[in-house]
Order: sequence, then C-alpha cells, then structure tokens
Amino acid sequence: KSAPKGTAASFGAGDAAHSLSQGLVGYWRLDESSGNAADSSGNGYTLTNNGVTTFVGGKFANASNHNGTTQYFSTATTISGVQTVAFWVNPASTTDNYINLVSGTYINSSSGVVSATGFTSPSIYVNGVLNGSITASVWNHVAVTTNTAISASAFEAGRANGSYLGNTGKLDEARIYNRALSPAEVSTLYNWAPGPVGWWKMD
Repeated sequence: KSAPKGTAASFGAGDAAHSLSQGLVGYWRLDESSGNAADSSGNGYTLTNNGVTTFVGGKFANASNHNGTTQYFSTATTISGVQTVAFWVNPASTTDNYINLVSGTYINSSSGVVSATGFTSPSIYVNGVLNGSITASVWNHVAVTTNTAISASAFEAGRANGSYLGNTGKLDEARIYNRALSPAEVSTLYNWAPGPVGWWKMD
C-alpha cells in the first residue's frame, strides 16, 4: 500500500532538543544565585564554588561572574569519555582562560584565537563558525570537539592551566558530551534557547 500523499517528516524544536541531549554527560546552567553549580545532565557532577564566585544576569537567566584571581568551579570526580566541550563566555579581554579538563588539557584564547591545548585534532567553533574569533565584552558561544576521548580528572570552569577567567568575565550554559557533535549540531546548540516559562496566547 502506497503512503498517503502530502505527508512529510517534520523536525522541530523538540527534535533539536532531543539531539542535543544525546551523550550529554555534564550540563551546568549556572542559574544559581549563590553556592555550588548543579549538574542538569542527571549525572550528579555538582561543581564546587571556589573563591565565592558570584552570579549575575547571563546569556540565559543567570551566569557566573569571576574576579580573575580566585574564583572558579571544579569537581574532584573524573568525567570520562569527553569529546565535546561547549559554553557561553562573556570575557573582559580576547585573551582569557575558560575550561580545564586535566593537567595539560584546557581551553583558552589569545588575541581572540581559541586554543584547545592537549586535545587531539580538535575542531574549534565560535558562534557556530569553525575557527571563529572571540570578541570581548559580548556573549560568545565556544564549542570544541575531538574524536579522541579525554578523561577529565581535573575539570574546572573559569580556570585553565592554573590561570583564571579575567575580572568581570562571565560563564554560562557549560556542557560536556561523550561524543563529538557534528557541525550542524554545534550550529543548533549556538542557536538554541530555553523555552518560555510562561505562554499566554491572548486569543
């Protein structure tokens, strides 16, 4: 029996959200107002707040706000199989420090160029663009993928290789996946936004 005419597959926001949840092993919204950062992936990787990192308005809801000298988040629990790291950052400078995974493996930038030191053949995206550049004092989406899994035994957000995210720098929506997101998925993640908390049709 032939298929009915006029039918087609439709992929909407729900499908995109489902794709972006696949392989998600750590997800920190950083929407707190104080204290530690909860893991929304369901895997329980709560990040310890070091140096009394504060929170301010972020890309979505709240974000962490750093002082450049003592403030960052960390977990003592090893996060295995990391192949994608993604986050929003609003740095005070185009030369700054973002994420640490393990000794010698970290993400930072110099004069706007993002580096993923210790990653094997990384693909680095800024605002969905491969090899894009960081801009200071605005929100930038950074995603780094690799086909070689990393065991993140010293995961830190807001510090990389012992150096801190600069004064007034902000982080939001940090994610870790145990698979390498495709370029299309990175673009989808860059364009992603949380759903509304209320909806009134006013019909």
